[in-house]
Amino acid sequence: MSPKKTILLLLLLLLVLGLVGAYVLWQKRFGEPQNFAKEEDHFKYGSIGSDNLTRGLPYWIWKVLPEMFPQYLPKTGKGGYEAFGLIVEPGIDRPIGFSKRRIWDYIDFVGPNCAFCHVSTIRRTAGEPPGKPILGMPGNTVDIKEFFLFLFRTAKDDKFTVSNVMSHVEKVNPDMGFFEGAVYRLLIYIYQRKVRCLEQEFDFLKDMPAFGPGRVETWTPYKRTLLVPALPVSVAGITDFPSIWNQKPREDLKLHLHWDGNNNVLRERNLIAASGVVGRDLEALDLPRLLRITEYIKDLQPPKYEKMIPENREDLKIKQQELVEKGTDIYQKYCFDCHDPSGKRFDKVVPVEELGTDRNRVDAFTAELAGELNKLGPYFVMGGADSWKFRNFKKTNGYVNTLLDGIWLRAPYLHNGSVPTLRDLLNKPDQRPKKFYRGNDVYDWDKVGFKWDVPEQNGRTFFLYDPAKKGNDNGGHLYGTELSEDEKTALIEYLKTL
Repeated sequence: MSPKKTILLLLLLLLVLGLVGAYVLWQKRFGEPQNFAKEEDHFKYGSIGSDNLTRGLPYWIWKVLPEMFPQYLPKTGKGGYEAFGLIVEPGIDRPIGFSKRRIWDYIDFVGPNCAFCHVSTIRRTAGEPPGKPILGMPGNTVDIKEFFLFLFRTAKDDKFTVSNVMSHVEKVNPDMGFFEGAVYRLLIYIYQRKVRCLEQEFDFLKDMPAFGPGRVETWTPYKRTLLVPALPVSVAGITDFPSIWNQKPREDLKLHLHWDGNNNVLRERNLIAASGVVGRDLEALDLPRLLRITEYIKDLQPPKYEKMIPENREDLKIKQQELVEKGTDIYQKYCFDCHDPSGKRFDKVVPVEELGTDRNRVDAFTAELAGELNKLGPYFVMGGADSWKFRNFKKTNGYVNTLLDGIWLRAPYLHNGSVPTLRDLLNKPDQRPKKFYRGNDVYDWDKVGFKWDVPEQNGRTFFLYDPAKKGNDNGGHLYGTELSEDEKTALIEYLKTL
C-alpha cells in the first residue's frame, strides 16, 4: 500500500474512532446521579436533573467558591453555603437541596432540587439549636436571589482564574489525578463563560427589589431563560415559597395549583418547578426521580403543633374547651367557605380586586406566557420511551382559595409573605407591622409565626422586609379582621389543629 493510501486510511480510522467516541460521550451525557434508598434522603439530596452538563455546577469548583470569595456571601453571620440560609447536616458533603450526578463516569456536577426551597427548621426557644429539618415546609431561611448573585459575582472577579481556582481545588482534593485536573482546568474556563452568560439572562434582577429569605421571583426566569425566543419582563411577581405537604388530596380533587391557580395538574406543577432549575436542555430533566419525589410528597404530612411545643410549656397546649365551643364556630363563619373542601368558594380564584392583596404576582403570569408554556413538549425521558409536556396552564385574575393544612407553620402569610404571623393577619392592614425581619427560625408561639421583631439572633442577621416596596404590599384579606380579640384567639386555637 502506498504511503498516501496509508495516511488516508489512518485519517479515516481516526475519524471513525472520533465519531464513535463522540457518540459514546453523547449517549452518556446525562450521567448517573447519586441514588438513595430512603425517600427522605432522596427528597433532600436526590436529583431532578438540574445537575446536568449544561446547567449543573462542577462539584469541586462549587465546593471552593465560599472559601475563595467570602466577601460575596450575604452578611447573615454564617459562613459557607449556610450564609444563604441552607441547612448542612453533619457528615454530608453538601447542603440539603443539592443533588450530585457523575457525568461520563468521571466528573461530578451538583444542582438544586426541590428541597432547596421546601425544607426548613424550627427553634422552639431562642436558646436551643435548630431542630430536625422539616421536609415540605417553606424554606423560610433560604435566600435564592443571593445564591445566584453570588455565582455571578464570583465568576467575574479578577481572582477567578484557572490557576487560582485549581490551587484551591487541589487543597481540598489533594488526591485529584493528572487527567481529572486537566479536565477541571478546561471546566473552569467553560463554567465561567456559562455563568456570565446566565448573568446576562438574569439581568432583570437588578431592577427588582431584594427578595429576602423564603421568597422567589416566580415567572420572569421562565420568560428569560427557558423560552425561545424570550418573553419581555412584565412585573416582579415575588412570592413566598409554598409548603408542599399533603399533595394527594390536591391531585385527587384536581385543585388549582400555584398562588394564582394557573394549573390544576400536579405532575405539570412539579415539572415546571423542576424545569426552572434544569434550564433549556429539558431532556435532561430526570422524570423518574422527579416522580419519586411527587409520590413522596403526596402523603407527606405537616408536623402537629402540639408535638412541637417546648417542654414544660403547658400553657401553649391547644385549649380544647375554647376550641370546641368557639373556635370551630368562628372558622365555620369566616373561613369554611373558602378553605374547606365542602365550602362554596373552595378552590375558586378570587379576583384580586375583591381580595385586595398585592396584584403583582397575578400580573406577572401573562396570557402570552401561558400560551408559550403550553407549547413545550413532548420531551422524552432519558433512557426510556416515556415523555412529558405542558398543556394546562391558563391565565387567571386573582388568587386561589386552598387548604390550610399546616397553616401554623407556613408563616409569613399572604402570597408574598408580607404578614409575619397569623395574629397579624387577623388585624386590619393599618395595624399590621410596617416593617419586619424575615429569616428567623425561632418560633413565636404567642402570635403563631416566626420571631420577626429582632434584627439578629443565634448568630444570624435577618432581612428587613418593607411592605411599602413594590410587590410587597400587606393589604387585603380582611376576613376575620372585625373579630374581637377573644374571638381571634379562639380562631387561632382552631387553626393550630390543621
